[in-house]
Amino acid sequence: ASEGISSIKEDVFNIALLDIKLPDIDGVELLKILKNTAPDLSVIMMTAYASTENAIKALNRGADAFVTKPFDIEELRAIVKKSIDKQRLAFEKKRLEKELKESVEKYRELFENINDALAVFMKPDGQLGIYNARFISLFGYSENELKNKRLLDFVHPEDRTKARERFEKRFIEEVLEDIYELKMLDKHGKVFFLEIGDRPYSHKGEIVGLELIMRDISERKIIEEQLIQSEKLRAIGQMASGVAHDFNNALAIILGNTELLNRQIETM
Repeated sequence: ASEGISSIKEDVFNIALLDIKLPDIDGVELLKILKNTAPDLSVIMMTAYASTENAIKALNRGADAFVTKPFDIEELRAIVKKSIDKQRLAFEKKRLEKELKESVEKYRELFENINDALAVFMKPDGQLGIYNARFISLFGYSENELKNKRLLDFVHPEDRTKARERFEKRFIEEVLEDIYELKMLDKHGKVFFLEIGDRPYSHKGEIVGLELIMRDISERKIIEEQLIQSEKLRAIGQMASGVAHDFNNALAIILGNTELLNRQIETM
């Protein structure tokens, strides 16, 4: 038993054939030690003293199979093959799970660290699904407060019809502009503007929601409004200048005619 334990610690094995009756330790106890040392090791228990109690105890401790001696070599070969296939599938499952975890972590880091707000709103009613930290800070809600929120809960009443129509049309074959703007409301009712790009969100090949990438453009909107007001004031100034010029021309004519009339009166 001690040699077997040392071998398991020093090398990698696919399978172990273990007799219940050993000179220095009970086989079921050794099974427990082996599984603790190498959890992925497949173990087949053998005994000439078969009993239901021993079989149940061995299987509960992690044995893959339980055979009695004398055994048929073909039967044992089939059991060994089945155990190895099971182990191979377990290794493959672990490998895929590891790759999936690494992939999720990779994109989770990208999802969380991107400067823009990201969120997925689910069909059919726009229920908020997943979102990143930037989305939370943008709207000011806690994660608990975001439960049961829907897309239109974040949209200003003036733009809710536009948002609803966009959400519905995005799931059908209809050409829409890539980027659009919405007037939004944060938790405290503050108005701000978002520039939004969206795309259908799929899970296992089925479209289940709409993914939104959102950028706060409130400062840009303020600058644009200031430019518009500036242009309006410039236009008003030009109009006023034109009116003053025309008025001055008319006034000059009136004054000229008045001066001429005064001279004619003085000569009379």
